[in-house]
Amino acid sequence: MKNLKKWLFPGSVLAVLALGSATVLLAKPNPHFVINSGPAAFNFALQSKDAIQPSGKMVTITLTTSGDTLQNYGTVNIKQFCAPKASVEVDSALLEALDQELLSQGIIKLLTQQEVGQQMPALIFNSAFPSTGQSNGLNKVENNGSGHIKVQCPNLQHISVSNRGAGNVDVLTSYVVSAEVENFGVGSVYIPNVHNKIDIVSGGTGSVAVGEAAKADVKLFGIGTVSFKNEPNITSTIKGMGVIKTNTPHPYY
Repeated sequence: MKNLKKWLFPGSVLAVLALGSATVLLAKPNPHFVINSGPAAFNFALQSKDAIQPSGKMVTITLTTSGDTLQNYGTVNIKQFCAPKASVEVDSALLEALDQELLSQGIIKLLTQQEVGQQMPALIFNSAFPSTGQSNGLNKVENNGSGHIKVQCPNLQHISVSNRGAGNVDVLTSYVVSAEVENFGVGSVYIPNVHNKIDIVSGGTGSVAVGEAAKADVKLFGIGTVSFKNEPNITSTIKGMGVIKTNTPHPYY
């Protein structure tokens, strides 16, 4: 019996080692993780193993609205422009994964919980040019997921931005006449120069950055930062840990 135990123990150890070696040799890379190459080699991106990959074919869908309101749910990145007609331009593989009835109304929402592949080009959202110079092509942006939205429609009179997810909203025009921002997520919002007044409610952890503004009303209920490039005429209410930063630092209460 002693001799049997003596041989059984080393044998079991060798069996375990052999099994481990075979597992390592035959193992495939974990499809849930993508490791970027180059300088970002240690930047791990968590993805679904069945992430939606681009087909390389772009499809144009005409909107049933003027495209004055853009709503984004999920992980889709969007570039917004103004054009003669309201439409979206989207990779055909992503189009198949979107709710197309909502899409025609300017609402971007995935049918499943799939992630979007990192190589997927941004969806192009074209708002119709206003019929007169007195109104916007785009009035409102609602970002409720982790996708990033870049607004590039020029001559915006008024823009309303609601950001409630992990994504960012960047208004990349040279200026807007007036603006409203609600940021209750972890993502950030950027607004360019505001000729008149901007109203900001910040209740999350994300930041709101503004160019130069004439007037501003700021309500802080979270821990995010609101910053301006100049010193606007500011009225403020601060009930959280957030701060207001201007080019002439002094406390706001």
